[in-house]
Amino acid sequence: MLPIVIIKYSGYVYGNTPLKNDLSHIKDYSLFMKKINYCLSKQFASLEKGGRLIILTADIKKQGKLYSMLLDMDKIGTLEQIIVKEQNNCLSDTKSYKKENFIRIAHETAIVLRRDYSYTLDFSIVQKGTCDLRNSMSITWKDLVATVIEKLGKVAKLEDIYKEIEGHKKCNSNKYWREKVRQTLQINHIFIRQEKGVWAMS
Repeated sequence: MLPIVIIKYSGYVYGNTPLKNDLSHIKDYSLFMKKINYCLSKQFASLEKGGRLIILTADIKKQGKLYSMLLDMDKIGTLEQIIVKEQNNCLSDTKSYKKENFIRIAHETAIVLRRDYSYTLDFSIVQKGTCDLRNSMSITWKDLVATVIEKLGKVAKLEDIYKEIEGHKKCNSNKYWREKVRQTLQINHIFIRQEKGVWAMS
């Protein structure tokens, strides 16, 4: 669960009691976006042909990673416009950070979706996942071996490179995968043989 910090409306900005259907009180970002996408589909369905839905979106930075509503939100209908505006009263403006090596959020966006047809509509649905490169059949041996050596500290014994790759799809599809690893190390100039059985990145 990723805790999010956004402005809470009911019970704070207006009224004395938080409302159960107020999405600003949802603490988990994934659940928040799931609810946003559900509301988006219901609101878009209520549009007449030619109608427009405008949604103001914001970004959140947490632990060095950007969470963007604009990127994570499903897009329904015709994307007509993205409007960028200056964001005022940012929570981060009132804080100081130990590490200031990042660009602070200074804008928010409004997305304009248009309904062009009665029965049909275009859509773009965000799908996220995780891939282990050692199980990818599209990665080249050069890139895979380079990734392994970098992960091992940019200097690695050949036997340790074998251990990192063994048992994954990339080598399971080639019974001579150890020979392929050695060939990859020998023919690519980005790899340097430091001593027998020890390789480094250039």
